[in-house]
Amino acid sequence: MSIKLPPIKNYPPYDFSKLINAIEKNIAKLKNGSNRKPSSFYNDIVFFKEHWLRNKEPAILNTAQLRSVSIHLLESKTSFQSLLEAELLPKLLSQMEREKSISIKKRIVEFYFKYYFLLKEYKINIRPTIFQILKSYQGHNNFMLTCKTYLNDLLNPKQLLEKFESINDARKILNLSPDSDFFKYLIVLSLIKQLENIKPTDHSEDFFQQIKNYKNIYYDEHILIGEYVVRVLVEKIKQSPEHEYTKWINFIIELAGDPRAISIHDQQNVNWNRIGKVYRDFLIEYLSKEDLALFLEVLSDPEYDEIYRYRKAFWKPFEKHLRYAKLFINKNEFERIDESLKQRFKQNNSAYSFTSDSKRSFIYMDFGTIKVIEGTHNAKVRLYRDTPIDISQKNYNYWDFYKTSQARNLIIDEITHSHSEIGTWQKKVFNILKFYIPNIKVTLRETLLL
Repeated sequence: MSIKLPPIKNYPPYDFSKLINAIEKNIAKLKNGSNRKPSSFYNDIVFFKEHWLRNKEPAILNTAQLRSVSIHLLESKTSFQSLLEAELLPKLLSQMEREKSISIKKRIVEFYFKYYFLLKEYKINIRPTIFQILKSYQGHNNFMLTCKTYLNDLLNPKQLLEKFESINDARKILNLSPDSDFFKYLIVLSLIKQLENIKPTDHSEDFFQQIKNYKNIYYDEHILIGEYVVRVLVEKIKQSPEHEYTKWINFIIELAGDPRAISIHDQQNVNWNRIGKVYRDFLIEYLSKEDLALFLEVLSDPEYDEIYRYRKAFWKPFEKHLRYAKLFINKNEFERIDESLKQRFKQNNSAYSFTSDSKRSFIYMDFGTIKVIEGTHNAKVRLYRDTPIDISQKNYNYWDFYKTSQARNLIIDEITHSHSEIGTWQKKVFNILKFYIPNIKVTLRETLLL
């Protein structure tokens, strides 16, 4: 094995740290056994690809061939994945395990570190093999001895993390590559640990970005990191609902999509199915109530909208019966809302839409057995037996709510906001809602501004 050191400059002062680092790295290679390629390496790989990967004929490999193949697989993720897809990895591991050569057996452990996620994805459990190799190891290889020391924890990464003060300590002691799947998983576990202690006031962009970088990695066999993070954040929102969570909600939508979206991507549907119905239903209700509040308090302009305060008083008590809401906002009103809310409209999210109306904005409310479209300013409130529009669209005209054949067939009534101060329109709308909503928990008095 040749040792290459950086040239020493012939004038002081010289930074010897680079020289020392190079020496330490080369000593480590000597201790652990280098991945020096045998002279027959390329012929061995051609033989392996021909018989194992192309024709799926797992021929018996001799020691030299196993050495070449194991080195190649550590260098080529494509070949390793091809072996997994052909369901031939167990056969190769069986041959490697029977070898006396420590360098070959060592590479089984290196497979575990480097391709941790791939092995989980293809449901290949090499832990028993690693356990037997390390437990019976009696040699002096530094890498193998260190792994043997942490054997029980090594096979349980969540447990292993508790043994070290930091991620970098684990990386150095176990000689993990920063690019290895196993090291990335330790980073993820560390992020999850931090997340579980997060407070409602915490919303570090850097921290959230780190999580997004690993969101498509499996946390366990059933759920991705991004999906597990959604569960944790939703649980925290449920526990302390009194706080402001706009940034958390935006982050959840970035990770898994808006659960209310109708034209939602298939992958996002899969995400929410794995996250779970309980979390999905809670977030739909939470987001719908949040959007109703936005409609009543921000989009309904108190300066130019005479119905503003009466509309707000009427619909606020009904949020407890609200199952789903969708906003239709005009371009002028869009400029007035907070930047964090604008993000949701800009995303490919059918829960937020635009209307061509220059003055009015609208909200669609689903109360189960009855649907309602309410508007700002002089718009009428319209009540329907079922959904009167295609709610998967991104842009609407005002007449879509009442002129189409679908809307005309489904409409129960349309009511003008007249004589608000004496509750004329409120009584009409309330009586219709009371008829259609079973076990209504709102009284007429609650909806009036007295």
